[in-house]
Amino acid sequence: MRLRYHFDAFLGIRALMVAIGLIQSGPALAQTYEIVELGPFPEHTVGFAADINSSGVVTGHWSVGGTSFVSFVYEDGTLTYLDLGPQISGRPVSINDAGIIAGNWAIDEPSRTRAALWNNGVVTDLGTLGGTYSSALDLNNLGQVVGAATVAAFGDRHAFLWENGVMLDLNDLLPELPPWTLTFANKINDAGQIIGGGLEDGHARGFLMTTIPSVTFQDLGFSPGSINGHGEIVGSTDMRPILWKDGVISELGALGGGDGSATDINDAHQVVGLSMTQDVSTWHAFIWEEGVMRDLNDLIPADLGWELVSASAINDAGQIVATGLFEGVRTRFPLELYRPFLLSPCDDSDGDRICDSSDGCPNDPGKTQPGDCGCGIPDSDGDADGVLDCFDGCPDDPEKTAPATCGCGAVDGGDADSDGVLDCLDECPTDPDKTQAGACGCGMADTDGDEDGAPDCLDGCPDDPEKTEPGICGCGDVDGRDTDVDGVPDCLDECPIDPHKSQAGACGCGMADTDGDEDGTPDCLDECPIDPGKTGPGVCGCGVSDPEGSVSGASECGGSDDPPAQREGPLCGLGAFCPTILMFGVLSLLRACAFRHSPRD
Repeated sequence: MRLRYHFDAFLGIRALMVAIGLIQSGPALAQTYEIVELGPFPEHTVGFAADINSSGVVTGHWSVGGTSFVSFVYEDGTLTYLDLGPQISGRPVSINDAGIIAGNWAIDEPSRTRAALWNNGVVTDLGTLGGTYSSALDLNNLGQVVGAATVAAFGDRHAFLWENGVMLDLNDLLPELPPWTLTFANKINDAGQIIGGGLEDGHARGFLMTTIPSVTFQDLGFSPGSINGHGEIVGSTDMRPILWKDGVISELGALGGGDGSATDINDAHQVVGLSMTQDVSTWHAFIWEEGVMRDLNDLIPADLGWELVSASAINDAGQIVATGLFEGVRTRFPLELYRPFLLSPCDDSDGDRICDSSDGCPNDPGKTQPGDCGCGIPDSDGDADGVLDCFDGCPDDPEKTAPATCGCGAVDGGDADSDGVLDCLDECPTDPDKTQAGACGCGMADTDGDEDGAPDCLDGCPDDPEKTEPGICGCGDVDGRDTDVDGVPDCLDECPIDPHKSQAGACGCGMADTDGDEDGTPDCLDECPIDPGKTGPGVCGCGVSDPEGSVSGASECGGSDDPPAQREGPLCGLGAFCPTILMFGVLSLLRACAFRHSPRD
């Protein structure tokens, strides 16, 4: 769970990137973190956090230009510089739950770097393996320290274990000397399991070693970064973050890019580290949990102006120490842009990346303070009239803040037709005679001239109180009257009292247009109605043909020279009148009587 400094070519480049915060991270988790910038630091300095213990106490250092390291402890919002006595500078690397700090201090002069412990103001030099140089890389809760030290002046570096005031060369603890040289040990858990790196036949390798109850040794085959209390190891292989558990290696994924490294794992199986993003020039700090890698930048407030580029340690409470880069400037200079941060998990009910404890509106994702309108209501001014919508009675009307008489969207004033009703309330604002459209609409009176209940504008017969539509007979006439019951309404019947005729025809109403002798002339107009050869008596009378070119005389009609009225014979039994003429007279009389007494319209 600590930021470490590797001193072997196997891990040297990556260790340097981690140490100066140049390596960074990926995706996004449901957990939100409260973020605190550690400091303040002097101007033109760069700060890094190395480790955090179970109580959330952080240790780290700041420096100027990568030299003159100043150690600090951050606890409960207070940054305290460590009193190292005559030592010029120091870099903490680990802090245990008792608050004891392991690190590397310049002893007597900057060129003599030594592994040391700081405990309540007392600095203890851990010594070397015979040389002049040593460097502590981790400290557990049992007070055991691991790291690297030279075995002779300017000689080879070996991995060491320091306990009870004695520094042991881990190479001397191997049950049999394999073709290995253990060059550094970078982590030790409370069970005494140690991880580190070395050379096997000249090839860089990673190892796992135990000292309790007996010494065991295992070739890991990758670069180990940290180990938790369960013996789970994280690190990297082929520049990809991995998790080792019971001999099985699992890749942790990436934040869009290819490279990355896992730097720490806690007993809750949470892993932190750094990963390249889709922008291959950018690294982000990550947290990995339950198979998902998340970008820590997605779990903190978005408007801080800081970009978390690496995470160095995580405790069992889920608190993380990370390095941030201000305003996305990723160049190495000026280094004062790098700062250490403490991230503490918190409740975030509305998912706005602001912890409920700091969120004035913990259930409103759009606000962190109530503002003028309160939580749950945006402080917006949709119509840009200077009055917030929550106080604006007409939030979409820039001219009004209250509905007043005419309501929102309408001006309270104006009476175009001078009828005493404001235009906003007048359905007919240009019709002085109406304020409502009514049945006929604006500009037309709703009058009912025939008082039949239908206004004239909708009445097809505005002067007929009995009808609103012309119907069959038109306005002013009843559609249903049929006096002669012949099925034709009187208005369409030319003979309304003649049940046999609906048109007058040739003979007029009351008389049938029959043609008894079928000579083409109806009887009413035929003077010889039973003589198909004549329609008038002519010279000889009905029933007798008139000879061609005849002159009145009996001889021409086939009888006496006496006029027809004076003839005697079988056809003249009625005095001086011929029966045929008599018949004609009778018919004519009947026709005259029928006409005289026929009904009139």
